[in-house]
Amino acid sequence: MHKTSRQRDGITFLLSKKNYHPTVDEIYDLMRKDFSKISLATVYRNLDTLQRMGKINKIDIPDQPARYDGNTNEHFHIRCTACGYIEDVCIDFNIKDYVDVNAAMPNFELTECFISFAGFCKKCKRKQSKK
Repeated sequence: MHKTSRQRDGITFLLSKKNYHPTVDEIYDLMRKDFSKISLATVYRNLDTLQRMGKINKIDIPDQPARYDGNTNEHFHIRCTACGYIEDVCIDFNIKDYVDVNAAMPNFELTECFISFAGFCKKCKRKQSKK
């Protein structure tokens, strides 16, 4: 069991904002406003603890820094390929309804499935169409 800490509570509060998926560096910069002596190692340690406690999720994106999400309900994400903005996608989807996973992956027992969407956010799409 983990005892509570003001720093951990601050990170949890920060990540409770809807559609907010900051990097460690962004969390660190924001946390320094209230905890001027907080170290980057402390932020990493608290994020790891919160993730193990099931209070936050880590979003791994290939070739980019990890992002963190305070929404632990099952959902997907869409990432803008131009600016990197990430938004929640809440759709009811179970891969087992569409794929015979035992036939497709006979050497594994499926325990997790991550689906990631990518495209252009409205802001970047407008910029692209003006070019």
